[in-house]
Amino acid sequence: MISKYTLLRYFITMLMVAGAAGSAYASPSPPKCGTAMTFDFDPGTEVEAGTTVTLTEEITVTTPNTDGKCAQAEGSLVDEGNALLQAITLGADGPAKVCADLGKKYCTAGLSTSTLCTVNTDCDSSAGPGDGVCTAVTTTSLVHENPTDGNLTTSVDTTSLGGQTLGYSAQYEGGGNYEKADTICTDLTVNEVEPCTGATISIDRADGPGAPAPGGPYNWSFRVTVHACEDLTGVTAQGGTNGWAQLANNRTLSALHPSDGTTVEIRKANKKADVIYWTIGDMTAGQTETLVVDLTGSIPPKTPDCQVRYLSGPWSALFSTNGGVNFDKTDYTGRVSVQVDSNGNPDDCGP
Repeated sequence: MISKYTLLRYFITMLMVAGAAGSAYASPSPPKCGTAMTFDFDPGTEVEAGTTVTLTEEITVTTPNTDGKCAQAEGSLVDEGNALLQAITLGADGPAKVCADLGKKYCTAGLSTSTLCTVNTDCDSSAGPGDGVCTAVTTTSLVHENPTDGNLTTSVDTTSLGGQTLGYSAQYEGGGNYEKADTICTDLTVNEVEPCTGATISIDRADGPGAPAPGGPYNWSFRVTVHACEDLTGVTAQGGTNGWAQLANNRTLSALHPSDGTTVEIRKANKKADVIYWTIGDMTAGQTETLVVDLTGSIPPKTPDCQVRYLSGPWSALFSTNGGVNFDKTDYTGRVSVQVDSNGNPDDCGP
């Protein structure tokens, strides 16, 4: 005869087995919604000193998930999570720097602030050893909060900033329902009491996971925008892919989407990267043209957490203001980047 204690142990064991089976087959947490960012400068990325420029970061849904997390349609505005607008500066309180200077170090004591350095002694002046200070170019927060109606804005007063080029970074760190967005860094050129001349070029939109985990493949895109400040002849633009996330669709022209009336080709393709040549042609003052570049790539398994990986290379435009007799070149754009999330915590990398 089976004792009541034996029966009790049997029922307890069966309950534990059932509970383990239930947890094994529990539904996974619904994925977060993907996001895209647009970084806009109004009235533009090249202005006359004294102009107030409004910087707007807009976050939208790209991959909706109607059965959980966020039940929003593609293109809907995101109104939660952490959005940041930052200035690129030499140290926390130093002078403005351009996007291309991120990751570099310059002297802030001893030698000139235009001198590149690695350690303090690189900056020592002839006055004697020990007076040099080497400082990293970093980001200084302008505004950091939830996006309101999908937008985060701040204003830059360019009075007395004539002759300078200032870098600004837009980030979206995501939230409980949304993935981190790609980071965009764009330069603002402030002219000395002169109208906008020639052409400007910027990367003003990025789409795809901003904190991808090792694995993949993942899909990204970025948008290059060229604006004519005056009537121009023979406008072209050129830039490269990044060497690890290559052009989508087997690196073919179907990964490139130029605005109507413009053409694009792939030049100097090699095993890792492609050079993209965009022919815009003649432009009238105030005209704007765009090129969307689609990418696909994977993150290697042992990539360190928080590693920054660039999606785009620098882009520049070539143009003529005198009917093709002479050509001028714009400055290079900033680059779109992502931060690798190798430990499952996309919020531990900082700005």
